[in-house]
Amino acid sequence: MTRLVYNSKEASALLGVSISTLLRITAAKKLNKTRISCKRVGWAHEELERFIENNTSDSRSSTIGGSFED
Repeated sequence: MTRLVYNSKEASALLGVSISTLLRITAAKKLNKTRISCKRVGWAHEELERFIENNTSDSRSSTIGGSFED
């Protein structure tokens, strides 16, 4: 069963980035965090999947280097 919310260590491992990079991505509003309590935040599994899908090289190649039809 997939977890619904990940802490910073788990989320950064899932994305393959450091915790500081995870926090920079979040601060840049490219990834949304979820407030768990007044002192804790987490990242939803669906949000992490969305970020991965939107930032993989396969999805970029179709929009950046795609072919044009005459």
